[in-house]
Amino acid sequence: METGIEMSKLYETEIIKKLPKVFKNRYKSPTKTESKQISSYELECIDRLMEKSWSEITASFLEDNCCINFLSSDNFKYFLPAIVNVSIRENKVYLLAIEIVIMMLDRPADTKNWDDDFVSKWLGLELGEYRLIQDWLFWLCDAREEDTLSILRCIETIELLILETENLK
Repeated sequence: METGIEMSKLYETEIIKKLPKVFKNRYKSPTKTESKQISSYELECIDRLMEKSWSEITASFLEDNCCINFLSSDNFKYFLPAIVNVSIRENKVYLLAIEIVIMMLDRPADTKNWDDDFVSKWLGLELGEYRLIQDWLFWLCDAREEDTLSILRCIETIELLILETENLK
């Protein structure tokens, strides 16, 4: 019989193994950002990020160049697995990039109040991508000692995104 820790490690391993397969169709876009009000520092961070593939990103690099919310929608989707990857591989559950993802996803269940930036970044992921993000959020919920209600709302938002994406088809 496996312990909770052993099960958690198996779960982590499964998420990490699935990342490249699930996000294999995501590519960097030449449009680095869609933000109209962005500082030169944030642009420099985006440039440094764009020099790497998502699998090359480390937690320290991500913390020094945390501009995930300023990326274009395609580049956001491309670099999203980097956050999952470093949080699990390096056991970093309180990165600024994670907090940004949580702030983006922690919203009321009313889809009418979704802003354009949120919709462009989150709507239209593939079902496997949504499910993997949900798995990661469940892992994150277990790995953190607080914010569980916020993370559970994020998981519910992913369910709404899945429904909205299916309605687009």
